[in-house]
Amino acid sequence: MEPLFDRVKFTVLSRKDVKSEILHTEFNAKEVWDEGLVTSIGPEVNDVKVGDRIKFTIKKANFIKENDIDVGIVPVDDILLIIHEDVQKG
Repeated sequence: MEPLFDRVKFTVLSRKDVKSEILHTEFNAKEVWDEGLVTSIGPEVNDVKVGDRIKFTIKKANFIKENDIDVGIVPVDDILLIIHEDVQKG
């Protein structure tokens, strides 16, 4: 599968447990996927490349299973940042 237009396809890297600040119940607790590794890009994507690690907003992301792997597709405008591992901490 290849993304079209300005879409970016990625594998899911991290999951965060999100809970209500007011009251935690099983109903309002959910897992949120917010980080991925780019596996392919659409023809209109210029700022992101295959292999980039990204943080994204989940509002417009679509998630599917591809060969039993969680895969996401998101418009490039909903990518919040590219994570560079070589940045020194401190």
